[in-house]
Amino acid sequence: MMLIAVVFGGQPTLLLIKSILNNGDINFETFVFTVIITYLFLQGLNQFFTRTVTEFDGNRFYYRHKSLFGSKAWDEPLSKYKGVLARSEYHSGSKNCSSYTLYIVELLHPDKQRRIRLYQSRWSCSHRAIWKAYSRQLALPALWQDAEKEEYTQYDTKDLGKSVRELAAEGKLDISFNPVATVPESLQLNIQGDQLEVEISNFKIPLKMLPLAILMPLGLPAIFIWIGGYVTIVGVLIVAFFAGALIWASITTTLVRIKREGLHILSRTPWGETQGKRIRADTIENVRVGKTREDMTGQSQISRAVVVETAAGDYTIGQDIDEDALEWLKNCILSVVAK
Repeated sequence: MMLIAVVFGGQPTLLLIKSILNNGDINFETFVFTVIITYLFLQGLNQFFTRTVTEFDGNRFYYRHKSLFGSKAWDEPLSKYKGVLARSEYHSGSKNCSSYTLYIVELLHPDKQRRIRLYQSRWSCSHRAIWKAYSRQLALPALWQDAEKEEYTQYDTKDLGKSVRELAAEGKLDISFNPVATVPESLQLNIQGDQLEVEISNFKIPLKMLPLAILMPLGLPAIFIWIGGYVTIVGVLIVAFFAGALIWASITTTLVRIKREGLHILSRTPWGETQGKRIRADTIENVRVGKTREDMTGQSQISRAVVVETAAGDYTIGQDIDEDALEWLKNCILSVVAK
């Protein structure tokens, strides 16, 4: 910032000063430019002198902030903090910067200016573990905020790390749900001994509508192909991508097999079943309906889904199905794996 100010504003500023000293004339445009450049230089210089220190003596936090433009100080006892909050903060990015998500752990205070950030990362792998560790160490309630909501869920520090089965055994989790009673129309339930198999149909396209469904989103690729040359290759690749995605969605079905031992999430295709992923019941710490910005595969999740939380990370099931079906699937999973 200082270098830009000197390189681009140094000469105009000197000319303005000479003009004022010699004949008292002030060029308005040069004056405005000089003010902006001076502000930019001072902001850069301020970075060298700005210091922020937060100290904790076991009972009270001490905050000190000093800069060229002033200083600020306050102290606050640990008892004034409501708990250790874990949350995610999505940044959409810009033309020269890709979007990203910050995974944050902070001490929650009624005054936002007095919140204390304990951890921040663009990676979600250690987020939950660090949140639990701080909650235990500071003996404060553990607070979890969903990516899509302002309110947060409070957990007792003693319950951190416990599976849904342990919580149900202690009477802290209601699992009184009969999956057979009311199955949503968008789902299909198959009972196979002690296993419940839930079929989640992906986006289905009637065969006669398939050509139209493929052609509708392909206006831009068609233009690329029409231009010709190397651009044609780009257009063909986009066409292939859209067509492949639509066809795959129309011929696959997501299966969720639920047993007391855990979950098996896989897909059924015309060529057989995929290997899928398995989640042991004793590793499941929570099942909820909501959003998580990143799942176990690192994929960004935009729509609501059933989120299965484990110590290792989150798994998402049933994106884009209706809200009633999501609630039913959540309760169905809990009623089986938490017994």
